[in-house]
Amino acid sequence: MLVSAPALAYYDANRKTVISADASSYGLGAALLQEHDDGLKPVAFCSRTLSDAERRYSQIEKECLAGVWACERFARYVQGMDSFILQTDHKPLVPLINTYDLDKAPPRCQRLLMRLLRFNVEAQHVPGKQLVVADTLSRRPQKNVSDETTDHIVQAHVESIVANAPVSSQRLSKIREATQHDHELQQITRFIRNGWPPKTVMNSSLHRYYSARAHLSETDGLVLYQDRLVIPVAQRAEVLAELHKGHQGLTRCRARAKTAVWWPSISAEIKQSVSSCKFCTENKPTQRHEPLLTSTLPEGPWQRIAADLCEFERWNYLIVTDYYSRDIEIARLSSISSRDVISRLKSMFVRWGIPLELVSDNGTQFTSTEFQDFTREYGFMHTTTSPHYPQANGAAERAVQTAKNILKQPDPHLALMCYRATPSAATGVSPALLMIGREIRTTLPMLENKLQAAPVDKDLVRQKDSQTKSAYRFFHDRHHSAQLLPTLQPGQTVRIKLDGEKGWRTPAKIIAKGKEPRSYMVETENGAVLRRNRRHLQAVPQPTD
Repeated sequence: MLVSAPALAYYDANRKTVISADASSYGLGAALLQEHDDGLKPVAFCSRTLSDAERRYSQIEKECLAGVWACERFARYVQGMDSFILQTDHKPLVPLINTYDLDKAPPRCQRLLMRLLRFNVEAQHVPGKQLVVADTLSRRPQKNVSDETTDHIVQAHVESIVANAPVSSQRLSKIREATQHDHELQQITRFIRNGWPPKTVMNSSLHRYYSARAHLSETDGLVLYQDRLVIPVAQRAEVLAELHKGHQGLTRCRARAKTAVWWPSISAEIKQSVSSCKFCTENKPTQRHEPLLTSTLPEGPWQRIAADLCEFERWNYLIVTDYYSRDIEIARLSSISSRDVISRLKSMFVRWGIPLELVSDNGTQFTSTEFQDFTREYGFMHTTTSPHYPQANGAAERAVQTAKNILKQPDPHLALMCYRATPSAATGVSPALLMIGREIRTTLPMLENKLQAAPVDKDLVRQKDSQTKSAYRFFHDRHHSAQLLPTLQPGQTVRIKLDGEKGWRTPAKIIAKGKEPRSYMVETENGAVLRRNRRHLQAVPQPTD
């Protein structure tokens, strides 16, 4: 009845043509269909049994064989067509036919797909419950019509690929022997040959292979993932070491693995191998900048100040800047001792009063017992920035640049006066107006009323300051591709490298987080306790069991 006139339609080369193919564990089935007004109608049917060798193919190889055999069987109908549809219920086969590179397919599929190149075929996935005709034919195939020549041709191609693989025969033999003694891979081989059971009844150790089952095949005692060797457990440590030879980075090691080898969670194991490599850890480049932290504008002038020392033409100077007004003070030092620094600060305090907070670096002038006594006696808070990280005291560093430019002038006093009378880009008004409530008289002609006391709109100043700092932060972060570094925890092992050093060669352990942002207390192997910025600390991954 199936091959009689009421069931079959006449072939028409102008109609849309579809080949429906399917494979069971022991047979192939296919139907040639054409589109009519009332749907697809069959033109021809075919089926055959699988040979003993073909029954040991993986499912994707059987499905590929079904599609290729069906196209060749119906070649007189479809060869030379602009295009036709090949329906399959095996979804991983669709990109293999339509878009994947041929060399990425399993070896048996490679040879079969070569035979498909003469057709203008487009694979299309159809759920198994809708592929009724081909599925039925594959389960009741015609007997004694297996194609032995196909298996011989495919096997010869597979043997050629294995023989010409870029690996020595001795190494390949070791992998084959290890595969035979690997309990997991032996079970996987049986699943490839006999079909995969439901995941729920599988041993939990094999669940990792289940999602890759459509890409797994077996040939000559080796298990393959697409065109890559599946490495047995006993060989994986050695292969990981081979992948990381040359100490290439994570991306390149993964790319190298994708050309040759595979096993479940290989990507995570490569990451662990690379991150725990001592040579790579010590020779990592300096960490990228973190997003810029801007300071909060104080409520008024001389509440929060920053201090730093600089040298200009063999003289040492103390530079102090006010966070609110951006005014700066320049004082020449006869020495860089704490006593001389304290003396100059006292003279500034006489003019402007005692600040609430003074920010400085960790120079001995500011960390000495004498200076700490001074802070307690005068009642202000002293904050030190992370050692060897001048960016943390950006206000003082910028003030030093301005001060050096002023000191270069023929008349530094007049240059400083002009600076104080010029509106700051950060606040929109001059430092003098914010400090004393009026503009100061300079050599520049100015109306008398301009020199009178004038109220300052603090809200406007605060808004301008916020806009300026937002712009600083945006351009800094974009220029340096800034990103936050992970927070470190007490007890965590790290390595230290300052900006001027060449390698992360100083091991240490985190003791506690510092009071200042992105600052940590660390203890080195010789017992020294140091404070370092997060950018100077490289986390060392802990080895996994």
